Amino acid sequence: MVCGYGTKGTKNEFLISSLTVESADGKVTTKPTGITESDMKKITKNQESLMGRIIEMKCCGLSHDRDGNWSTLHPVFKSIRDDKDEADSFEDIKEIENMAKSLTQD
Repeated sequence: MVCGYGTKGTKNEFLISSLTVESADGKVTTKPTGITESDMKKITKNQESLMGRIIEMKCCGLSHDRDGNWSTLHPVFKSIRDDKDEADSFEDIKEIENMAKSLTQD
């Protein structure tokens, strides 16, 4: 997890307001939105101990660009995971996406 501070001159200027996260194998990189002000404060205050931690997010599936880089569609931050030490791999993420798609197909 890599953190970024808010835009200069805004209320979040001194808060970490963005994250860049990646899969365990580094094949999927994404920047989830939707971090609450409360979570921004918690992340900013505890950034050293939170670096490398696992987050939970929701998204609308996988996407890749013309260069073959993988990301997620519309990623939204949900929480920091206390019960996991390793992120999902690209294959894990694909499996989760396929399971979710099978639930919506009749």
